[in-house]
Amino acid sequence: MEITSSRARALYRSVWRLSMRAIRKSSPQRYYLRRILRNFFTDPEIVYEPVKFENTLLFLEAAEKYRGLEHKILKNLLHVAWSRRMAESKRPNTPITDKVRFKQELSDVVLLEFDNTQRLLGESVNIYVPYKPKHYAPRNSERSRTS
Repeated sequence: MEITSSRARALYRSVWRLSMRAIRKSSPQRYYLRRILRNFFTDPEIVYEPVKFENTLLFLEAAEKYRGLEHKILKNLLHVAWSRRMAESKRPNTPITDKVRFKQELSDVVLLEFDNTQRLLGESVNIYVPYKPKHYAPRNSERSRTS
């Protein structure tokens, strides 16, 4: 189904508002949330499904109201985004030894499994969950600021 830019903007804003309330506007998490949502909503591969968006909004409302499973999933998703960012910023400066190489490979395998788990969660509950590594990557403008 085709989506207009004004509808996409409205959906982005509603997801942003609910997510911010769910994480209680905590400082580091809001920036990772913003990055994930921007990358997710600008991804041309995402197909708009009204039922899936409605379920996503209900999921975020539950994460906002209760400190249950939904809140923990959202919190962990943002914690992994933070961990990925920290791992990327440390990689170029560390000397490559066998131990470091093993840790990097292990980290890559764990993150791949985490992404697969997120994808399966989204499919089983019928919600949008950003599971592709490109959704966590900094945008080009953010890369130039950090360099």
